[in-house]
Amino acid sequence: MHLIVKLFGADFGLTQVKAHTSLLWFGEQHTIPLYGILYWSAFVAICIAIIFTVRHFKLNDHDV
Repeated sequence: MHLIVKLFGADFGLTQVKAHTSLLWFGEQHTIPLYGILYWSAFVAICIAIIFTVRHFKLNDHDV
């Protein structure tokens, strides 16, 4: 995976070689835990959705 953009003579983007993901910032590579960030952000989004759904049904007091 290579998502690199050249702006004003410098390279910006994400690169992935095997299991290593790097952030390319001003031409310098910085290793980041991309999959860990994606998994945790998905987990947090699901938890927030569950919390708001439970609050919605508790506050509206729906009779089914």
